[in-house]
Amino acid sequence: METIRYAVEDGIATLTLDYPARKNALNGVMRREIGDVMQQLRQDTSVRALILTGAGNDFCSGGDISSMQGEISAAQGRQRLAPSIRGSRR
Repeated sequence: METIRYAVEDGIATLTLDYPARKNALNGVMRREIGDVMQQLRQDTSVRALILTGAGNDFCSGGDISSMQGEISAAQGRQRLAPSIRGSRR
């Protein structure tokens, strides 16, 4: 993974946002990687807890505005966010 680290030990998963150069700002790659991990978590019955943390001095500065180019419609915004939330729905 490019922008996050993920590990499971003794039933505890740790997902670390790992893009400290941008204060762990969410971009398209990170959203997809988080979505992939969330899907794995839904399938892994050995995981009892998830710790979400950020590398460096910042947890997450929000969306990486340098990756947001131009105006987008509400439908395009939902499509853009879908990879990061697909694993969180039950």
